[in-house]
Amino acid sequence: LMGAVINVDLQPYQDNCECLIDESTARSEPANEAEGHLFWARFLAFKRGMSDAIADGSSPLLIARDHLRCARELCKTYPGQTKGMLDEVEHVEQMLRDSTFYATVTTEEKAAVYAAMASNFRGTGHWYHCERGHPFTVGECGMLM
Repeated sequence: LMGAVINVDLQPYQDNCECLIDESTARSEPANEAEGHLFWARFLAFKRGMSDAIADGSSPLLIARDHLRCARELCKTYPGQTKGMLDEVEHVEQMLRDSTFYATVTTEEKAAVYAAMASNFRGTGHWYHCERGHPFTVGECGMLM
C-alpha cells in the first residue's frame, strides 16, 4: 500500500448536504441546517487533506468558510437548538486551516495505545513510521497495524 493513491469522490455527499440545508431551511430546523453546513465544509477538509489541488484562497475553500459562517450564525441565533455545535464549527475551521481531519493525539494517549498493542497483539514489537510520519507496527498476521 505504500505509495498507493486512493481516489474518493465526495461531491455527491456535498450535494446531499446542500439538499439537507435547503430542506432544513424550508422546515425551520436550524440544527439540521447547521449540520448540513458543517458536513459540507468537513467533506471539503477531507478533500483538501487528500489533495494539494485545493489551496488557500481557492473558490471551494471560500465556499467552505461561508458554510462555516452560516453554521456559526445559526448556532448564535438558536443556541438552545444547536447546543454543542459551536465547538464543531471551531473544529472544522481548524480542519480547513490544517488540512487534517483528525485530532492531535497526546503523548499519554500514544503510550496507552502502545501498551495496549504490546499486551494484546504479538507483533514484531517494533514500531515504524510511514512516509507521512504515522506510526505503525506489523501484526502476527503480517498485516500493518
